[in-house]
Amino acid sequence: MSSTTSQTSNWWNYVLGSCAVVLLSALPSGAAEQVVFKYGPIARSVPVSSLRQLADTGRAPADLKVYLELAEQEPEKVSDILTRPFAVSSTQLDQLLNTPFGDAMLDEAGEIMSPPSKRASRQAIRSALVLDASRDGKITILDTLESYPTSTVEVDGERLLEAYQKYGPIIAKGKQFAPAIGAASPLLKEAAPLLEDAGPLLKEAGPILRQAQPYIQQSGILDILSDTIRSFME
Repeated sequence: MSSTTSQTSNWWNYVLGSCAVVLLSALPSGAAEQVVFKYGPIARSVPVSSLRQLADTGRAPADLKVYLELAEQEPEKVSDILTRPFAVSSTQLDQLLNTPFGDAMLDEAGEIMSPPSKRASRQAIRSALVLDASRDGKITILDTLESYPTSTVEVDGERLLEAYQKYGPIIAKGKQFAPAIGAASPLLKEAAPLLEDAGPLLKEAGPILRQAQPYIQQSGILDILSDTIRSFME
């Protein structure tokens, strides 16, 4: 083989190798392939591709249909839960999740979605959320599952439904909340040391504050505080 031919061959190998690296880096690393859904005493492993098929077609494949029937859940409702988007940029989300408030959110999300080992669930869900948001400026449960960094992910169906009922209205207004998240993220980061110090005290005070909440609302003190704060800002 001539020197020129050898150089050409090496050049092509370099080009093909570089292209392979670029293509592989664009794929989710260790993306989840199986979801173990737990709903009360029922647990079933379902391919992530079956969830995607439900979202794309509106019809549940046989393996997923059996589970939904056992859990007494309608395919349309499950599809809506999986695909309802929340608009947020990856930068805003990354800033928000790097605060004590973000840690609390991740811990709550980790109770719903976690690796089988239950270890490093906070890091896993954070990685999946930021990767999901980096693609198109929004997150969905299904896209987050597809971005999850372990081959199998466990999902607590009961907790997922509770969270959907609790946060569904907020998710539906995601575009309206995106500017607020962007503005609040740097402030939360600056307040991180104070929040960390106050964390144990707030945790201890939680039960008392919950009991006092109805009386606080009836007293109108929150309106007074709001007006006072607004007067300082004007």
